[in-house]
Amino acid sequence: NIEPGMRMDAYLNAGLRPLLGALLLLVVLNEAWTEKRWGLSRYLAFLEANGKTFVELVGILAGCGLLIGAFSLTGVISSLANDMLTIAGNNALLLLAMAAVTSMILGLGLTTTACYIFLAILVGPALEKAGLNKMAVHMFVFYWGMLSSITPPVAIASFAAAGIAGSPPMQTGWESMRVGSIIYFIPFFFVLNPAFVLQAPLWESLVVSATAAVGIVFICAGLQGYQLLVGDLARAGRAEWPLRILLGAGGFLLAAPGGGIMPLGHGAMTSLAVAILAPAFLASLWAVRRA
Repeated sequence: NIEPGMRMDAYLNAGLRPLLGALLLLVVLNEAWTEKRWGLSRYLAFLEANGKTFVELVGILAGCGLLIGAFSLTGVISSLANDMLTIAGNNALLLLAMAAVTSMILGLGLTTTACYIFLAILVGPALEKAGLNKMAVHMFVFYWGMLSSITPPVAIASFAAAGIAGSPPMQTGWESMRVGSIIYFIPFFFVLNPAFVLQAPLWESLVVSATAAVGIVFICAGLQGYQLLVGDLARAGRAEWPLRILLGAGGFLLAAPGGGIMPLGHGAMTSLAVAILAPAFLASLWAVRRA
Protein backbone atom coordinates (compact mmCIF):
# COMPACT_ATOMS: atom_id res chain seq x y z
CA ASN A 1 0.00 0.00 0.00
CA ILE A 2 1.15 3.51 -0.79
CA GLU A 3 1.24 5.92 2.14
CA PRO A 4 -0.87 9.12 1.83
CA GLY A 5 2.26 11.27 2.06
CA MET A 6 3.89 9.37 -0.79
CA ARG A 7 0.74 9.80 -2.88
CA MET A 8 0.87 13.56 -2.33
CA ASP A 9 4.56 13.67 -3.30
CA ALA A 10 3.82 11.67 -6.44
CA TYR A 11 0.99 14.08 -7.35
CA LEU A 12 3.25 17.11 -6.82
CA ASN A 13 6.10 15.63 -8.85
CA ALA A 14 3.91 14.37 -11.70
CA GLY A 15 1.39 17.17 -12.04
CA LEU A 16 1.66 20.32 -9.98
CA ARG A 17 5.37 21.09 -10.14
CA PRO A 18 5.67 20.73 -13.95
CA LEU A 19 2.60 22.94 -14.29
CA LEU A 20 4.06 25.63 -12.03
CA GLY A 21 7.37 25.38 -13.84
CA ALA A 22 5.65 25.88 -17.20
CA LEU A 23 3.81 28.93 -15.85
CA LEU A 24 7.05 30.40 -14.54
CA LEU A 25 8.69 29.80 -17.92
CA LEU A 26 5.83 31.64 -19.64
CA VAL A 27 6.35 34.61 -17.32
CA VAL A 28 10.07 34.71 -18.08
CA LEU A 29 9.49 34.47 -21.83
CA ASN A 30 6.83 37.15 -21.64
CA GLU A 31 9.23 39.54 -19.93
CA ALA A 32 11.96 38.82 -22.50
CA TRP A 33 10.14 40.81 -25.20
CA THR A 34 9.74 44.56 -24.64
CA GLU A 35 6.45 44.88 -26.53
CA LYS A 36 4.93 41.98 -24.55
CA ARG A 37 6.25 42.96 -21.11
CA TRP A 38 3.64 43.42 -18.36
CA GLY A 39 5.55 44.95 -15.53
CA LEU A 40 4.88 44.69 -11.80
CA SER A 41 1.72 46.82 -11.80
CA ARG A 42 0.00 44.70 -14.44
CA TYR A 43 0.89 41.45 -12.64
CA LEU A 44 -0.59 42.84 -9.43
CA ALA A 45 -3.75 43.89 -11.29
CA PHE A 46 -3.96 40.39 -12.79
CA LEU A 47 -3.68 38.77 -9.36
CA GLU A 48 -6.27 41.16 -7.92
CA ALA A 49 -8.80 40.46 -10.71
CA ASN A 50 -8.39 36.70 -10.40
CA GLY A 51 -8.56 36.91 -6.62
CA LYS A 52 -11.94 38.62 -6.84
CA THR A 53 -13.17 35.94 -9.23
CA PHE A 54 -11.98 33.13 -6.96
CA VAL A 55 -13.67 34.72 -3.93
CA GLU A 56 -16.99 34.77 -5.78
CA LEU A 57 -16.42 31.22 -6.97
CA VAL A 58 -15.61 29.91 -3.48
CA GLY A 59 -18.88 31.32 -2.13
CA ILE A 60 -20.91 29.76 -4.93
CA LEU A 61 -19.18 26.38 -4.69
CA ALA A 62 -19.62 26.34 -0.91
CA GLY A 63 -23.38 26.71 -1.42
CA CYS A 64 -23.35 23.94 -4.04
CA GLY A 65 -21.43 21.69 -1.67
CA LEU A 66 -23.99 22.26 1.06
CA LEU A 67 -26.77 21.40 -1.38
CA ILE A 68 -25.17 18.15 -2.53
CA GLY A 69 -24.23 17.28 1.07
CA ALA A 70 -27.84 17.79 2.17
CA PHE A 71 -29.02 15.48 -0.61
CA SER A 72 -26.56 12.81 0.54
CA LEU A 73 -27.32 13.04 4.26
CA THR A 74 -31.10 12.98 3.83
CA GLY A 75 -30.99 9.91 1.59
CA VAL A 76 -32.58 11.71 -1.36
CA ILE A 77 -29.80 10.66 -3.72
CA SER A 78 -30.13 6.95 -2.92
CA SER A 79 -33.79 6.93 -4.00
CA LEU A 80 -33.40 9.48 -6.78
CA ALA A 81 -33.77 7.05 -9.70
CA ASN A 82 -37.00 5.52 -8.41
CA ASP A 83 -38.43 8.94 -7.50
CA MET A 84 -37.76 10.28 -10.99
CA LEU A 85 -39.40 7.27 -12.62
CA THR A 86 -42.43 7.59 -10.35
CA ILE A 87 -42.91 11.29 -11.08
CA ALA A 88 -42.35 11.00 -14.84
CA GLY A 89 -44.47 7.90 -15.30
CA ASN A 90 -44.41 6.83 -18.95
CA ASN A 91 -43.44 10.28 -20.24
CA ALA A 92 -39.88 9.86 -21.52
CA LEU A 93 -39.46 13.53 -22.45
CA LEU A 94 -40.44 14.64 -18.93
CA LEU A 95 -37.98 12.12 -17.51
CA LEU A 96 -35.21 13.51 -19.74
CA ALA A 97 -36.01 17.09 -18.69
CA MET A 98 -35.88 16.09 -15.00
CA ALA A 99 -32.62 14.20 -15.55
CA ALA A 100 -31.11 17.21 -17.35
CA VAL A 101 -31.88 19.64 -14.51
CA THR A 102 -30.76 17.11 -11.88
CA SER A 103 -27.50 16.41 -13.72
CA MET A 104 -26.66 20.09 -14.02
CA ILE A 105 -27.34 20.73 -10.32
CA LEU A 106 -25.41 17.70 -9.09
CA GLY A 107 -22.54 18.49 -11.47
CA LEU A 108 -21.99 21.98 -10.07
CA GLY A 109 -18.33 22.63 -9.46
CA LEU A 110 -17.18 19.06 -10.11
CA THR A 111 -14.26 18.09 -12.31
CA THR A 112 -14.97 16.19 -15.53
CA THR A 113 -14.15 12.71 -14.22
CA ALA A 114 -15.85 13.18 -10.85
CA CYS A 115 -18.92 14.65 -12.54
CA TYR A 116 -19.35 11.68 -14.87
CA ILE A 117 -18.84 9.03 -12.19
CA PHE A 118 -21.21 10.80 -9.80
CA LEU A 119 -24.01 11.18 -12.36
CA ALA A 120 -23.56 7.76 -13.97
CA ILE A 121 -24.25 6.20 -10.56
CA LEU A 122 -27.08 8.48 -9.45
CA VAL A 123 -29.01 9.64 -12.53
CA GLY A 124 -28.06 7.11 -15.20
CA PRO A 125 -30.04 4.18 -13.71
CA ALA A 126 -33.32 6.12 -13.91
CA LEU A 127 -32.93 6.63 -17.66
CA GLU A 128 -31.72 3.07 -18.25
CA LYS A 129 -34.76 1.67 -16.41
CA ALA A 130 -36.94 3.64 -18.82
CA GLY A 131 -35.52 1.53 -21.66
CA LEU A 132 -33.27 4.18 -23.19
CA ASN A 133 -29.97 3.29 -24.86
CA LYS A 134 -27.21 2.93 -22.27
CA MET A 135 -24.49 4.68 -24.30
CA ALA A 136 -26.80 7.58 -25.13
CA VAL A 137 -27.88 7.85 -21.48
CA HIS A 138 -24.30 8.14 -20.25
CA MET A 139 -23.48 10.78 -22.87
CA PHE A 140 -26.65 12.64 -21.89
CA VAL A 141 -25.85 12.90 -18.17
CA PHE A 142 -22.19 13.64 -18.88
CA TYR A 143 -23.06 16.53 -21.21
CA TRP A 144 -25.60 18.03 -18.85
CA GLY A 145 -23.33 17.64 -15.84
CA MET A 146 -20.54 19.58 -17.55
CA LEU A 147 -22.91 22.30 -18.78
CA SER A 148 -22.64 23.84 -15.32
CA SER A 149 -19.18 25.02 -16.47
CA ILE A 150 -20.81 27.68 -18.67
CA THR A 151 -24.11 28.12 -16.82
CA PRO A 152 -24.40 30.81 -14.12
CA PRO A 153 -24.25 31.10 -11.18
CA VAL A 154 -21.31 28.63 -11.13
CA ALA A 155 -19.89 28.78 -14.70
CA ILE A 156 -16.34 27.87 -13.63
CA ALA A 157 -14.97 27.94 -17.19
CA SER A 158 -16.64 31.29 -17.90
CA PHE A 159 -15.30 32.81 -14.69
CA ALA A 160 -11.79 31.65 -15.58
CA ALA A 161 -12.16 33.23 -19.02
CA ALA A 162 -13.44 36.43 -17.40
CA GLY A 163 -10.28 36.64 -15.29
CA ILE A 164 -8.13 36.34 -18.41
CA ALA A 165 -10.19 38.81 -20.46
CA GLY A 166 -10.70 41.27 -17.61
CA SER A 167 -14.48 41.23 -18.07
CA PRO A 168 -17.24 41.02 -15.41
CA PRO A 169 -17.52 37.33 -14.35
CA MET A 170 -21.29 37.03 -14.20
CA GLN A 171 -21.81 38.94 -17.44
CA THR A 172 -19.27 36.65 -19.09
CA GLY A 173 -21.16 33.64 -17.74
CA TRP A 174 -24.46 34.79 -19.25
CA GLU A 175 -22.77 35.57 -22.56
CA SER A 176 -21.09 32.15 -22.68
CA MET A 177 -24.46 30.54 -21.97
CA ARG A 178 -26.02 32.48 -24.85
CA VAL A 179 -23.23 31.72 -27.31
CA GLY A 180 -23.17 28.03 -26.34
CA SER A 181 -26.94 27.68 -26.14
CA ILE A 182 -27.05 25.01 -28.86
CA ILE A 183 -25.19 22.64 -26.52
CA TYR A 184 -28.28 22.47 -24.31
CA PHE A 185 -30.20 20.76 -27.14
CA ILE A 186 -27.59 18.29 -28.37
CA PRO A 187 -27.75 15.82 -25.41
CA PHE A 188 -31.46 15.26 -26.09
CA PHE A 189 -30.60 14.22 -29.64
CA PHE A 190 -28.34 11.45 -28.30
CA VAL A 191 -31.22 9.85 -26.43
CA LEU A 192 -33.94 10.48 -29.02
CA ASN A 193 -31.89 8.57 -31.58
CA PRO A 194 -28.82 6.59 -30.44
CA ALA A 195 -27.52 6.73 -34.03
CA PHE A 196 -25.85 9.99 -32.94
CA VAL A 197 -23.51 7.94 -30.74
CA LEU A 198 -23.01 5.22 -33.39
CA GLN A 199 -25.52 2.84 -31.80
CA ALA A 200 -27.11 2.15 -35.20
CA PRO A 201 -26.08 1.21 -38.75
CA LEU A 202 -23.40 3.48 -40.19
CA TRP A 203 -25.64 4.91 -42.93
CA GLU A 204 -28.25 5.96 -40.37
CA SER A 205 -25.62 7.61 -38.18
CA LEU A 206 -24.30 9.55 -41.18
CA VAL A 207 -27.80 10.69 -42.22
CA VAL A 208 -28.89 11.92 -38.78
CA SER A 209 -25.52 13.57 -38.18
CA ALA A 210 -25.67 15.43 -41.51
CA THR A 211 -29.25 16.66 -40.99
CA ALA A 212 -28.40 17.65 -37.41
CA ALA A 213 -25.35 19.63 -38.55
CA VAL A 214 -27.44 21.59 -41.05
CA GLY A 215 -30.26 22.02 -38.53
CA ILE A 216 -27.85 23.39 -35.92
CA VAL A 217 -26.81 26.14 -38.35
CA PHE A 218 -30.42 27.33 -38.50
CA ILE A 219 -30.93 26.93 -34.74
CA CYS A 220 -27.90 29.15 -34.17
CA ALA A 221 -29.37 31.68 -36.59
CA GLY A 222 -32.53 31.80 -34.50
CA LEU A 223 -30.59 32.11 -31.26
CA GLN A 224 -27.82 34.46 -32.36
CA GLY A 225 -29.50 36.51 -35.07
CA TYR A 226 -26.93 35.76 -37.78
CA GLN A 227 -27.69 33.39 -40.65
CA LEU A 228 -24.96 31.79 -42.74
CA LEU A 229 -25.06 32.98 -46.39
CA VAL A 230 -27.51 35.73 -45.39
CA GLY A 231 -25.84 37.93 -42.80
CA ASP A 232 -27.07 39.89 -39.80
CA LEU A 233 -30.81 39.35 -39.43
CA ALA A 234 -31.10 42.66 -37.54
CA ARG A 235 -30.98 44.31 -40.97
CA ALA A 236 -34.38 42.77 -41.72
CA GLY A 237 -35.99 45.35 -39.43
CA ARG A 238 -39.37 44.37 -38.00
CA ALA A 239 -39.16 40.98 -39.68
CA GLU A 240 -36.07 40.01 -37.65
CA TRP A 241 -37.76 38.17 -34.79
CA PRO A 242 -40.42 36.36 -36.87
CA LEU A 243 -37.62 35.16 -39.16
CA ARG A 244 -35.44 34.10 -36.23
CA ILE A 245 -38.31 32.14 -34.68
CA LEU A 246 -39.06 30.37 -37.98
CA LEU A 247 -35.40 29.58 -38.63
CA GLY A 248 -34.89 28.30 -35.09
CA ALA A 249 -38.04 26.16 -35.12
CA GLY A 250 -37.28 24.76 -38.56
CA GLY A 251 -33.69 24.07 -37.58
CA PHE A 252 -34.81 22.20 -34.47
CA LEU A 253 -37.19 20.03 -36.51
CA LEU A 254 -34.37 19.29 -38.96
CA ALA A 255 -31.78 18.53 -36.27
CA ALA A 256 -34.00 16.53 -33.92
CA PRO A 257 -34.22 12.86 -34.87
CA GLY A 258 -37.64 11.36 -35.54
CA GLY A 259 -39.06 8.02 -34.55
CA GLY A 260 -38.58 6.30 -31.21
CA ILE A 261 -40.27 8.36 -28.51
CA MET A 262 -40.95 11.19 -30.98
CA PRO A 263 -44.47 11.34 -32.48
CA LEU A 264 -43.16 11.80 -36.07
CA GLY A 265 -40.70 9.76 -38.09
CA HIS A 266 -37.39 11.18 -39.27
CA GLY A 267 -38.61 11.62 -42.85
CA ALA A 268 -41.77 13.44 -41.76
CA MET A 269 -39.81 15.80 -39.48
CA THR A 270 -37.30 16.53 -42.23
CA SER A 271 -40.10 17.33 -44.70
CA LEU A 272 -41.80 19.61 -42.18
CA ALA A 273 -38.48 21.33 -41.46
CA VAL A 274 -37.84 21.97 -45.16
CA ALA A 275 -41.37 23.36 -45.56
CA ILE A 276 -40.61 25.90 -42.81
CA LEU A 277 -36.96 26.65 -43.60
CA ALA A 278 -37.17 27.17 -47.35
CA PRO A 279 -39.54 30.17 -47.28
CA ALA A 280 -37.97 31.52 -44.06
CA PHE A 281 -34.47 31.41 -45.57
CA LEU A 282 -35.57 33.03 -48.84
CA ALA A 283 -37.53 35.72 -46.95
CA SER A 284 -34.55 36.50 -44.72
CA LEU A 285 -32.24 36.66 -47.74
CA TRP A 286 -34.63 39.05 -49.51
CA ALA A 287 -35.15 41.22 -46.39
CA VAL A 288 -31.42 41.53 -45.63
CA ARG A 289 -30.41 42.20 -49.24
CA ARG A 290 -33.14 44.83 -49.59
CA ALA A 291 -31.96 46.76 -46.51
